[in-house]
Amino acid sequence: MIRVVVVEDEPLLAELLTETLQAHADLEVRDFIASGKQALMNIDPQDLDAAVLDIDLGPGPDGVEVATAWRAVNPNLGLVFMTNVIEPAALLLGRGLAYLPKRRATSIDALIECIGVSASGGVMVDSEISDALPAAPVGLAALTPHQQRILRAIATGASNKKIASDLGVNIKSVENATASALRTLGIDGRDTEVSVRVLAALTYLRLTTQMG
Repeated sequence: MIRVVVVEDEPLLAELLTETLQAHADLEVRDFIASGKQALMNIDPQDLDAAVLDIDLGPGPDGVEVATAWRAVNPNLGLVFMTNVIEPAALLLGRGLAYLPKRRATSIDALIECIGVSASGGVMVDSEISDALPAAPVGLAALTPHQQRILRAIATGASNKKIASDLGVNIKSVENATASALRTLGIDGRDTEVSVRVLAALTYLRLTTQMG
């Protein structure tokens, strides 16, 4: 049984999602919440296996901020961003994550699949967001083991500071290795407004995970 919460500021959609998901034998919907503030005040993420969140939640914390706070308490929490907002920074939350634009959610089965994948630590990123970022023309084999370790760590949500500490190098070395890895993969971070860390995370996930 996967314990789920729905965070959605459109009341009718939140109610419909809750009722539909609750009818699924493998899901237990603990609650539905209408704002980021209420989510942070009223929900204990340690009691959850997954969360379905919109990113635009109106005034107050957005879905990414709520998810980040919850992950700090429950690192294994599966996250499903079901939203009309394209926010690549959400990918920095690492594995156990699914990203499904509302306009692409053509059936409840797609959402249920996202919940299951995220709760098990997998990754599903809809092509609408992955296609918006540069693709790597070569594979991870072109990178040094050091570069691969850094991209893997970024994709799991580790900060540059933590990566530097774990590898026994300084932060500048991590930044340089990340930029060098992207260049080797044929991606120039200067050609996009997306941050280098987001590019690194998405590139690693794209090369190691099947994305729809």
